[in-house]
Amino acid sequence: MIRTRKWVRALAALAALAALAAGAAITGAATPATAADTPAQAAVTTASTVPYVCQTRITGTWTPVLDYSRGFSVTAPNQAAPGSKVRISFNPDPIVADARFNKEIRLVPVTYRLPAGAQLLDYSLSEGSGLGSSRQVVSPLGDEIQVLASGPFHGGTAFDLPTLTVTLKAPQSGVLTTGPGGDSFLDPGFGWWREQTTSLQWDPFQCYPDPAQPTVFSTTTIS
Repeated sequence: MIRTRKWVRALAALAALAALAAGAAITGAATPATAADTPAQAAVTTASTVPYVCQTRITGTWTPVLDYSRGFSVTAPNQAAPGSKVRISFNPDPIVADARFNKEIRLVPVTYRLPAGAQLLDYSLSEGSGLGSSRQVVSPLGDEIQVLASGPFHGGTAFDLPTLTVTLKAPQSGVLTTGPGGDSFLDPGFGWWREQTTSLQWDPFQCYPDPAQPTVFSTTTIS
């Protein structure tokens, strides 16, 4: 399964890079399926901190990066009707890459885990700051969805990736749960490519959510 997802993610990344080069739109319809329009559900915003397992490459050697975490604020309804449209927004905290180790960074992905049993209808990006000439593209990846920013961004300078809002079709029953995406260095959920400040070499920084400390962003009960 991991090997299959690795190839799916690799193909999606290639498509995303092509889209970035072409100036792709940041909205999309994932499926032509329809869902019932119901009165807006009361949404709740929850702030979470995700502990990541990370590594980077230094002069050809993979080196662990310890105690790395990222903050997210996710807005979702507590309850939704069967078959209704459910909107969930993922807002990542601003990023500041340590200037001691990162002269410039590019290709910054953030991956989110979508609820099992729900159908992705559409998605859009909004807000964000400090993005400069960076282009952002969204790639649905089965049970996950990824936002990829092309950069460039400079070490020591804050930038805030856009908020991703997805619209899902609720199943007939169950609980919709979201969280951070990625599950290994073969399937990372966050990171970037960095130009090192001393060697000026380009190397990856890769992270996935710590499986020993699982994080749930939101839960929506279908009833």
